[in-house]
Amino acid sequence: MVVVSQVFGSIGAAVGYTVSTVVATDLAGSTAVVGFTLTASSLCTIAATALIARITDARGRRAGLVFGYLAAAVGAAVCVAGITMKSFPVFVIGGVLVSLASVTNFQSRFAVADLAGENDSSRGISIVVWVTTIGGIAGPNASALGMVLGTGISLPAWAGVYLIAGAGFALAAVVLACLLRPDPLLLKRRSTPAEEQPAKAGALTRFRAGAAAIRGSGTATFAVVATAVGHTVMVSVMTWTPVHMTHGESAIGVIGLVLSAHFAGMFAFSPVFGWLASRIGPIPVITASTVVMLAALVVGGTAPAHEHVRLGVALFLLGLGWCGMFVTGSALLTDSVEVDARPAAQGLSDVVMWTGSAIAAAGAGTVHEWYGFGWLNVLCGVLVLPALVLGVRHLVAGRS
Repeated sequence: MVVVSQVFGSIGAAVGYTVSTVVATDLAGSTAVVGFTLTASSLCTIAATALIARITDARGRRAGLVFGYLAAAVGAAVCVAGITMKSFPVFVIGGVLVSLASVTNFQSRFAVADLAGENDSSRGISIVVWVTTIGGIAGPNASALGMVLGTGISLPAWAGVYLIAGAGFALAAVVLACLLRPDPLLLKRRSTPAEEQPAKAGALTRFRAGAAAIRGSGTATFAVVATAVGHTVMVSVMTWTPVHMTHGESAIGVIGLVLSAHFAGMFAFSPVFGWLASRIGPIPVITASTVVMLAALVVGGTAPAHEHVRLGVALFLLGLGWCGMFVTGSALLTDSVEVDARPAAQGLSDVVMWTGSAIAAAGAGTVHEWYGFGWLNVLCGVLVLPALVLGVRHLVAGRS
């Protein structure tokens, strides 16, 4: 059921993402507001991740995921109102709520991990991430359908797009609310001996326990670092590659093909990483993925703006490196902490990840404007190096 809900949720998220910056620019009359919208959404994801993790910890996976998708559905309705009213502030409020869908999509991966066998979370998580490919492919097409729908019911065309997005979020919530039974996290807890389950405590105490669980495990710490670094670097480079390509007067269609190669690297090969992690272990896979990401930064950072093939290869490798670090890092974190501490630890991990994204949204643009695309890749490479060093240290320690 998580996989089915992920299909609806990822389609809704992709539909909204496809047109969000275009609509924001149209309503505000200036491209300068795009950065504001992205920053607001990024900051919201940090708070939303903590909130959904808290709900999950207290009431189970189903409650946390349903809350996230319902909030996103409400946000889509607010976006429709903002577009209809031609109100940029209303649209921004709706967009911030819609951003909860991305948080919820990422949190869905842990629902599968709850029921995975010991040290075998990678396969389940990889399937959930792979399903996101459907959203990446169907989203742009659904956006065109939404525009037809909007004009057909006497609404602005962009409003119809958000009607499609809201329907996807609502369907995801309904599927989870009705069919995700029993709750995987609560079921996992019931299978854990009572003496191994700490007494319930307040939110702050629980999150401190999650942080302590991460600090107390070298592999959990490595998983958090790898996931956060991979996501931050991916967002930084992916966001500004199209701008770099426009400096070389690349056509929109060519830029779209380069981004398609990136999305293919991000999602299409996730089952392969899940299989590899189950065969050779997660740490070698994560370490190898950092090398792939460094290769992507070298290829892309040295590519002129008109070298479409090289940039396509670079973004494909960037997506592939992210996939290995994200999928396998998420599974490694799940397998490295006790069941009762997992929701808080997983929530904190995603908070760190989204914080990195917020910093990337604000800082990468400045680096690109002042120093250029090449130096942006260099600085991102510096961020990847600690994850590589930690991975090598774990590999050496494991063989000694």
